[in-house]
Amino acid sequence: MPISHSLYNQSLKSLDGLGIREDPEEAFRLNSLAAEDGMHDAVLAMGWFYRRGIGVQMDWGVKALV
Repeated sequence: MPISHSLYNQSLKSLDGLGIREDPEEAFRLNSLAAEDGMHDAVLAMGWFYRRGIGVQMDWGVKALV
């Protein structure tokens, strides 16, 4: 299994606390690494993380383009 798949799977575990401590920031970090490596599901998940403000600091001074 490529490293990006392992990183993505570990990010899901960190996000949900499956067998490890729940840590949204670590989930974001691991998912980012998988996305940078080109893992398709991780790239899509980055939008999910940003859209929901999970693992990232929200900047309420910026308007959403929705």
